[in-house]
Amino acid sequence: MNFNYSLFVHQASNTAGKDSVLNGTATSTRSSAVVNSSKNPAYVKHSRHLRELNLRRGEWWGSGLMGFWALLVLISSIEHLGSRFFPNFSMRCKRIMVRNPMARLWRKYVTIPALFNQKHTNRVMLGGTIPTRFESIVLFAYFVLIMGFCCAMVCGGIMLIQSLPLIRHRFYEIFLYGHIILAVFFLVGIWIHVEPFGDGPFAYSVAAIWCFDRFVRILKMSQFGLRLAHIRSAGSDCLTMTVPATATIKQPTPGSFGYIYFLEGWTFFQSHPFTVIHESNGDIKFLIRVKDGITKQLSNRLLKQPEQDVTTRIAIEGYYGEYKTAYAYDKVVMIGGGNGVVGLYEYVKDIANRKRNETSSVKFIKFYWTIKLWDNIEWLAPELMRLQEFDFVKPIVYVTRSEFRNDNGHESNVDEDNRISSDGSQNELEIEENELKDSNGVLKTETKVKENIVGITNIDKIQSKFSHVEFRTSRPHIPQLLHDDIQNFDPSDNICVLSCAHNAVCDDVRRTISFEVGEPRSGRIDLVELLQIW
Repeated sequence: MNFNYSLFVHQASNTAGKDSVLNGTATSTRSSAVVNSSKNPAYVKHSRHLRELNLRRGEWWGSGLMGFWALLVLISSIEHLGSRFFPNFSMRCKRIMVRNPMARLWRKYVTIPALFNQKHTNRVMLGGTIPTRFESIVLFAYFVLIMGFCCAMVCGGIMLIQSLPLIRHRFYEIFLYGHIILAVFFLVGIWIHVEPFGDGPFAYSVAAIWCFDRFVRILKMSQFGLRLAHIRSAGSDCLTMTVPATATIKQPTPGSFGYIYFLEGWTFFQSHPFTVIHESNGDIKFLIRVKDGITKQLSNRLLKQPEQDVTTRIAIEGYYGEYKTAYAYDKVVMIGGGNGVVGLYEYVKDIANRKRNETSSVKFIKFYWTIKLWDNIEWLAPELMRLQEFDFVKPIVYVTRSEFRNDNGHESNVDEDNRISSDGSQNELEIEENELKDSNGVLKTETKVKENIVGITNIDKIQSKFSHVEFRTSRPHIPQLLHDDIQNFDPSDNICVLSCAHNAVCDDVRRTISFEVGEPRSGRIDLVELLQIW
């Protein structure tokens, strides 16, 4: 642009005018070129017109790109705020829409299903996830607008590549601080390029948005301050962290999560997201699965303590998460897996509180929880026990492996057929003992039998303690499960399906619901996916 501008001045100005312009270039793209005298006034006028036209086109195109997202945000805000503050009116409107066959087809084939292969939350080769069909259409439309408005995309290329999930997950710290440094250079680079033309405010506005995001994060952390958290073991691969009650500006809603900073050691700059359990006494509780990194370090530290209980200093950045008005529906189906059940349990509590205040329409909740081993019950034992207080909740727990972890941390096989009768169990175990004695020796055989007996006894105790829970020792068949539940409900019922489980399970739920919403019924079916992809 600077080269073209200089060429224009050279071509259009006389010697005196040329010198005056080149020695004092105009400082704003909105101002016209100042030429003392010209040998070709028509050329000057035409060039000035083209220059101003290019500026106007840039403003129009930029406004169009921003307006595209502004329109989507406006429509989404109307739907979200309407559901939040006027749930009954919003539900009536949705029920009217769902009676239209075209609306059902739109939801069946566009808004709910995954893009292809029915996979949405499962990670692809590069580590990311595939958007839904509607999200893909939105992104495609935006990039079409970009290609139509811009011929070149400069700056941010490194940030785009660096943001790939494959790099972000394996080298998170490099991604985090590299992203921040690149963002600073990106903003400074924009300012350097546009400030000479008087368009600095555009760079300032972009920087203001980025700085405001950082300011809000610091503000969210400051409302908690630096707190002491009590961490204890909840099984071999799970921890519970409890933060004592404190007065905060924002209270967590069902499904909320916060970023936890563990401030001891060299990992103080790392933040990890965990879903919140808001206790009745005001305490905040987090269920933490032990994986690699800081959670593994905490687990190893606990193992060294006699009572497997430690206190550590943390900071919390939160809360985040979108609250959904599940209480406005007639029937609710919740499908959770592992520690993903935490957010679903919070929605049960929210619905129960609203039912006591007579502000909920929910008549019945089907609460599914899938775990791998029997001793995983310990993760959510107190909360699972509280479900017996709610007569409108039917909890069903799937245990996918008939094994039990003994005191030494080893897994023992437990055959469900052995539990038909005490005599039958004992005979089955004795047969196994005789077979193993001949090949592997007495000591190993006796240990095997004892572990089985302990496992069976513990399973009996679990089922006796949680008598209000239906246990199923198999993997849930999600499509059949949801189809049967929906068929058993009244066709006029408004149904909300909430899922937070393994990626494949969530994709099964989405695929099933995308089919069910296309079937003719007077009630509405909505899917709420609580699974967070990091």
